[in-house]
Amino acid sequence: HCGVPSIAAGELDQWSKEIKALSELPNVICKLSGLMAYCAPDTSSLETIKPYVDHVLNCFGADRIVWGSDWPVVNLGKGIQEWINVTRDILSNLSANEAEAIANLNAQKIYKISL
Repeated sequence: HCGVPSIAAGELDQWSKEIKALSELPNVICKLSGLMAYCAPDTSSLETIKPYVDHVLNCFGADRIVWGSDWPVVNLGKGIQEWINVTRDILSNLSANEAEAIANLNAQKIYKISL
């Protein structure tokens, strides 16, 4: 859940340091989920979560991030469809290989499944 940052409180500095430290451990994978639910009510958007997404992307890279729906907790924000739309925006700014890794391939590796 991206380390459960307190987005509603605007907390970024301490979380950033802790995520960086976690990313230095080679056996840690980051799950891209939960961020919309951590926003203040009615404030969840790509713009609100962008600093957090950018930081985990910079720290972990696309090969160590797996996407998660965060359902049903995502309903604390604007719901699953909004999270899917925001995810599509996030992935559209990455290369096709990076987007596919986060959206699909990393999960297959982590959970040792083949589709």
